[in-house]
Amino acid sequence: MARSHLMAFAAVRKIKKVKVFSPNRDHRVTYAREMEQALDIEATPCNSPEEAAKDVDILATCTNAQESTAHARMLEPGMHLTQVSREFAPDVYPKLDVCIGGGPSSQVVEGARIDDAQGFPTYLAGSVAALERAKGPARPRASKNKNFHGRLVSLAHLITGETPGRLTDREISASSGVKVGGEDSVKGLQFVTVGSLVYDRARAAGLGRELPTDWFLQDIRD
Repeated sequence: MARSHLMAFAAVRKIKKVKVFSPNRDHRVTYAREMEQALDIEATPCNSPEEAAKDVDILATCTNAQESTAHARMLEPGMHLTQVSREFAPDVYPKLDVCIGGGPSSQVVEGARIDDAQGFPTYLAGSVAALERAKGPARPRASKNKNFHGRLVSLAHLITGETPGRLTDREISASSGVKVGGEDSVKGLQFVTVGSLVYDRARAAGLGRELPTDWFLQDIRD
């Protein structure tokens, strides 16, 4: 995840220097060497999260941590933040001036039972008795984070220019809608957009095989 994030940043921004922290020293050193060679940039392994976050334009938390890794004390004016899951500490949200989010939640079925004991929502299916044993909570769509008081901008409106992002160079922005507008409201869009592009180009090039719609339909009840 950290590799793909940095490669994406470098594709749209002129990244010159990168700092990286991992609790595992070998991992951060290896990552720095790999990214230097892959992107022809300067990459420095750091000994603490605070050292890695100091004087940076983009702060990206690419971890599988089940606890906060980004805190308000790390934020600086003009910084842009990204997170993979739920790595922003509660004290980060009041510091954000603008955040991409507010789109439809990935939890599209109202009242659907899901289990998020591991930190990731998982749909539960089965008989009433099985669901009762699983004790999966029935959750509505996520509501706006009460700690966030900034502007909420949808990704679609930002791309089309209907809504501005940062209004000044000192504003702090974040590109994750997790726990802000709709839970995971920008999560997975990269797969949709890239998949659509690949599909369109494949069709234009006459590649692939078209599958009959009848293969996916039936007129009997199983």
